[in-house]
Amino acid sequence: MKKVLRIISKALFALPFLLISVFFFIQSPIGKHYVKKKLITYAKEKGYTIEIKKLKGSLPLEWTLEGVTFFPNDENPPLTLDRLHARIALSPLFNKQISVTHLKIHGASYREVPFTLTAKGRVDLLGKKPFKLEHALIEGKDLFLRTEGKLTQDLSIREGFLAFSFPDLSLFSPAISEGKMMGTAQITKTKASFDCSTEDITLLGHPFTHTTLSLNAKKRNNWWEGKASGSGGHLDIPLEGKASFRFTPRGRLLSMEKFSIEGPNLSLFGKIDLDPSFKSLEGMLLAQCQDLKVLRPLFPGSEIQGRLGAKIDLQTFSSLQDLKCQVEVEDFSAFNTECHLLTLESTLYDLFGDLRGEFSLEGSQIAHDEVELSMMEIKSNFDSHASPFSFAFTGDWKAPFDVKGGGKWQKRGKGIFVNMNEFIGSALEKPFSLCSPFSFEWNPDQFKMSNLALDIASGHLTSRIDLTRSTSLIKLSAENFPLEFIPLPFDQVTMQGLGTLDIDLVSWEDNIQGSCNVSLKRAELQTKGGDPVTTKGSLQLHLSGGQAQIHGEIKGPEKQFLHFFGRLPIRYQHFPFQVRIDSKKPLAGELIAEGKLEEIFNFVNIGSHRVEGWLSTKLLFSKTLENPWLTGWVDLQDGIYENYYIGTELKNIELKGRFQQNSLLIESLTATDGNEGEVDATGSLLLSPAKGYPFSITANLKDADTVSFDTISGKFSGEVTISGNREASVAKGKLKVTKATFRIPDELPTIIPVLPITFINAPEHLKKKSPPPPTGSPLLLDLEIDAPGNTYVEGRGLTAELKGKLHITGTYVDIAADGKLQLVNGEFPFSGKVFNLTQGELIFSDKPTPSAYISLSGTCDLPEVTVTAILRGPMSEPKLTFQSNPQLPTSSILSQILFNKDISEISAVQALQVAQTVISLSGNSAPDILGKIRKSLGIDRLTILTSENDPGKISLQIGKYLMKGVLLTLSQGAESRNVAVEVDLKQGITLQAEVNEDSQGKFSLKWHHHY
Repeated sequence: MKKVLRIISKALFALPFLLISVFFFIQSPIGKHYVKKKLITYAKEKGYTIEIKKLKGSLPLEWTLEGVTFFPNDENPPLTLDRLHARIALSPLFNKQISVTHLKIHGASYREVPFTLTAKGRVDLLGKKPFKLEHALIEGKDLFLRTEGKLTQDLSIREGFLAFSFPDLSLFSPAISEGKMMGTAQITKTKASFDCSTEDITLLGHPFTHTTLSLNAKKRNNWWEGKASGSGGHLDIPLEGKASFRFTPRGRLLSMEKFSIEGPNLSLFGKIDLDPSFKSLEGMLLAQCQDLKVLRPLFPGSEIQGRLGAKIDLQTFSSLQDLKCQVEVEDFSAFNTECHLLTLESTLYDLFGDLRGEFSLEGSQIAHDEVELSMMEIKSNFDSHASPFSFAFTGDWKAPFDVKGGGKWQKRGKGIFVNMNEFIGSALEKPFSLCSPFSFEWNPDQFKMSNLALDIASGHLTSRIDLTRSTSLIKLSAENFPLEFIPLPFDQVTMQGLGTLDIDLVSWEDNIQGSCNVSLKRAELQTKGGDPVTTKGSLQLHLSGGQAQIHGEIKGPEKQFLHFFGRLPIRYQHFPFQVRIDSKKPLAGELIAEGKLEEIFNFVNIGSHRVEGWLSTKLLFSKTLENPWLTGWVDLQDGIYENYYIGTELKNIELKGRFQQNSLLIESLTATDGNEGEVDATGSLLLSPAKGYPFSITANLKDADTVSFDTISGKFSGEVTISGNREASVAKGKLKVTKATFRIPDELPTIIPVLPITFINAPEHLKKKSPPPPTGSPLLLDLEIDAPGNTYVEGRGLTAELKGKLHITGTYVDIAADGKLQLVNGEFPFSGKVFNLTQGELIFSDKPTPSAYISLSGTCDLPEVTVTAILRGPMSEPKLTFQSNPQLPTSSILSQILFNKDISEISAVQALQVAQTVISLSGNSAPDILGKIRKSLGIDRLTILTSENDPGKISLQIGKYLMKGVLLTLSQGAESRNVAVEVDLKQGITLQAEVNEDSQGKFSLKWHHHY
């Protein structure tokens, strides 16, 4: 007994020395390094990675960690701490608890969001009591979080309070460009609540409304139950949701019943049980959208529409997740694709493990651009090794086609391996079939295809391809291959015929070797609306190192040909495989060609232009593609150019040019307008892609008819310079008008009243936007126009000569003018009377065409009155009005013009003509039948007369002015006919000589004097 007491007394005596030794050890650099290593090891055992640069402080009661980086074991970014300082109370250590009386973190950063943290709490080392967080405060410029409570060992909250605010959510997710969120949460032993809201969120470029989420729950025995509700969503797609839920902490199972989300024409509802990891789900979800138009804000420009229904069944068996899905879409259209019916069915087993199951996709009446599918069927099974699949398509693409095939596929790492056993069908009226099974494999670092052998009509295709990041192997052979299957970069061109292709390329590291031979035995090219062009040709290409030797030749009808050979520097890439010309290394070559210019431009969309002619050229080039050195010449004969927008048409174009260094010099260009007008020009084009191919052309016009369309035509003389590049160009110069004509429509436009209609569901054709303007390099205008005379306004009988100056701007498809043309002289015939123009002008207000503003007036002396005609308004729809001296109503003025009578003296039929003329002048749509007949016959008077003695007798009178003031008329009735000559002697005196067919050579002479 004494021995035991002696040992205990020695131990008690030695304990203080041992504690002191341990204390001094952990204060030493070696001790602190040991503690730091233990902290890192402990975190690693818990599944985390921590880096600590320095550990300081009076351990174990005061800790200072500097340069701390915490790496979570997922794709989330690390959490960095510049400095962590903590103080620990001594007395709780004897109760096996750690009491942190002070915790301060400086310079913390997560996702580049800086913040600081202060906290205080207590941890039970035995794990029997919950972790008590007395307070914790996280503050930063872009976040605020305050919490307190009790947590279990796995950080589950037992009791506590949380308040948070994030003013800028874009810092936490790249999908969010702006927005803020705030909320609170509280949990007690019997109740729990959570409230959260967001404002001004832009997610993936879409604005979202004020969104709220609210949750309230009560504890029942060993579980919680409650209700959740929320509202918000896209600004144009407001949603509301609600659910009843039950949460069992012990089994970590969340059951959501009466789950529903509803919005305009769409709904999602069902019941689902899940664990927080979302790897165990059970239940059923039903989705329905009566009109997919509601989703258009999410897919701008898609014009999406249709109906959708979906059913998803989720089941869990022995921790294996299964899924059964059915989706049906009807009358669907989006992004120029239409589909009458699309059905997807899938049954999947062990969704997060060894995936197995089946999948099918069926569709009918599908159309996209030029492809129409009357039937589509894709099926596949999911097996643990190779999964069988099959597909079948029937439809039309330039001709009916039918394709089916099948095989097996297998997922390999991040890629896929496919073994194709069957591929057979017909397309473009050509049958094709697979000679034997072949396979291909793709992943982000490799593409491999082997043993492809395909019969196509009378031809045969074989291929072997193996591409990796460091090597390439391509072997491709085609004999009698139908050219219809070769896609062309020109939508307006189709190609038929047979060709032969042989490619054999091998590349590794910094070297490439191989050849490519192409032969067109017979190729027929045809443009829409054009005649077919039959050609044949060949191309030989040999690659070695960084060089490509090329030789090509194409022969067409009428002795057209193109011959090319050269040496080109190349750059290549193994995977994805690319070969392109190196624009900075030396090259050399020669091109010789002769042919029709219009057949060359058949392959290029030149929009509103048409060019023709016989082109001959010989071009030698050297140096680099970026800075070429060129020699040679180009010649164009019998050329034609036409611009459909402005009506310009040049004929007999003769062009001679030569290549010099890096430019094409146009030494001479002459053309005519098909009449007496002439054009000659010179210019240059710099062949520099980096500078956008800048050019300058100076043209001299001599009486050239350069504008000709419905409302304007003109001949001009002068000099114009067109300069620019492929981005834009400008035409600048001074032109003199030789002759120009502005035309007024013969008939005033019909005014259709606009009814205030509000569509509840607007038809699709009213929503579609008008097509965009033609694309391409815009030609800007900056022209000074001098019109000394010979500029006319014509139409509706008017002939007026004008003079003045204009400044033309805008583009050739949207011309704007500024200036004024003033009256020189003119006249305006109206119903047999001639109005001499006395004043007028045509005003252009620097606004785009089609309309300028016209203001003309003229007078006509009648026997009883002097009438002034005024034509005023936009050129496209000017209004004609009349005034008189002495002043008379419009109907009386028209009676004097039409019949030389006061309105009280005319017959009922003549009164009808006056009324019809009044309606016509007002701009309404009453049909002027007599006026149209008079214009078509080329006469000045056409009217219906009634007999003074017998109003029932009607005759038709036509008249034609033989000269000014002399009118010859012919009247034809049912029983008689007479001819009269009416002479206006001025001063109110009219002389009329009349002869009747029954007068037997006699005639009557009448005169009228109007006082």
